[in-house]
Amino acid sequence: MLKEQLQKNNFTFKKSLGQNFLSDDNLLCAIVADAGIDQDSIVLEIGAGAGTLTRRIAQVAKKVFSVEIDQRLQPVLQQVSDDCGNVEFIFGDVMKNFDQVVSKIGQPFYVVANIPYYLTTELALMVAKCPLCKSATLTIQKEVAYRLASKVGDKDYGSVSVVLQSVAKVKVTRVVDRKMFMPQPDVDSAVIRMDFDRQAEGIEDFELFMKVVKNCFAMRRKTLNNNLKNAFQLDCTVEQLLQPLGILPSCRAETLSVQDFVALTKQIELHKLKK
Repeated sequence: MLKEQLQKNNFTFKKSLGQNFLSDDNLLCAIVADAGIDQDSIVLEIGAGAGTLTRRIAQVAKKVFSVEIDQRLQPVLQQVSDDCGNVEFIFGDVMKNFDQVVSKIGQPFYVVANIPYYLTTELALMVAKCPLCKSATLTIQKEVAYRLASKVGDKDYGSVSVVLQSVAKVKVTRVVDRKMFMPQPDVDSAVIRMDFDRQAEGIEDFELFMKVVKNCFAMRRKTLNNNLKNAFQLDCTVEQLLQPLGILPSCRAETLSVQDFVALTKQIELHKLKK
């Protein structure tokens, strides 16, 4: 049915937009269930596509704001809008207009989205920093999903894992076979859910925290001493900085927990030279 609907509107997929649509109704309902939304929920969908996920969200949620960058999908989505009285489509680039969209919503909301693979990291960090976003359930590349949920000591544990887990509980809820998409991508996907609690770790300066984490992982095989010594102007050596935390300068970033990075950020804040 989806294929016929798209053909009827002379729609062709644009690879540059990362367009891979889902149509299996059982899977769509399962993704909505994974998101934990209910009749009181306000939902932001990023990337409406053909509106298949939009319809299932609308069946459960109070209100759906759905952003779509591809204006060519307007005729397809008009039918969704006509059928679902609680859906409002916004056409534009959410990566450029996110603040305006959030302002339009104006209250706490959930994100539920099947997003282009190339946007995953940037978009995940964007919603993580948004105070009104309560939770985000994203269908993304499987490899990346497990990277975001990886723990200290795992081979995929990295800067994005640390940053997201400092403000959210992150878990993979299901794997989605590549055959479930049209057109079929080259890799499998997974659904990841992030439930945000931005006060959990007591981070006072999130931008500084992200900068610390990024610099610690800058050269993955280098030690903390090598990665930090030129990253910040400090009133002490890296060894002196780390000593109260019980962290050796010879350690590498992948051995530090989220809590270690929070403590390290507080130390750097104390010892940064004032400009």
